Amino acid sequence: LDCLSLAKRNGMNAKFDLTIPSSIRAPKTDHAYPNLELEDYLTYRVSTLSRMLDRQSVRFLSDKFGISLTERRILARLAQCDSSTVRQLAVELSVDKGRISRATASLIAMDCVERGSDPRDGRSAIFTITSTGRSLETEIVDQGRARQALLLNQLEPVERIHLYQALGKLREFLDEEISSGISSYEGIA
Repeated sequence: LDCLSLAKRNGMNAKFDLTIPSSIRAPKTDHAYPNLELEDYLTYRVSTLSRMLDRQSVRFLSDKFGISLTERRILARLAQCDSSTVRQLAVELSVDKGRISRATASLIAMDCVERGSDPRDGRSAIFTITSTGRSLETEIVDQGRARQALLLNQLEPVERIHLYQALGKLREFLDEEISSGISSYEGIA
């Protein structure tokens, strides 16, 4: 059942963007999707959307709270797990360790994060969120929920479900590729 049929069956007034390039609808061949324009590439569309959302977040976080996007993501992660190392944060947030180190130093200076010694590895620092950091994170989350609702309300309920399902599938595929060390680029002529 496609999205449009499912929406109609459930009595929804579907407003779907059906402008899928004909090259994507074409049957797969050995050279799938040979006539894609730049704007048709999934990676281009996802990357462009991500940059747009990040730019808005950066401006909002800087203007309203005086923090960077990386600092905000560290606060969110520490609020969820209580403590973490630079290495763990870098892996979990997909950010290089240098950027994590600079962001944690800034958060320490703002009294949002504390640095301690990792009892399992004396060479590694462990970071925890402070009450100041937790208060800031709560305020950011409240504002973020309103933004999230605004974005999600641009989609019909069934579109949201399909979007999250599709993103999950792509994430699983890429996680598997990364963990196995095999790239889907290998073997492409």
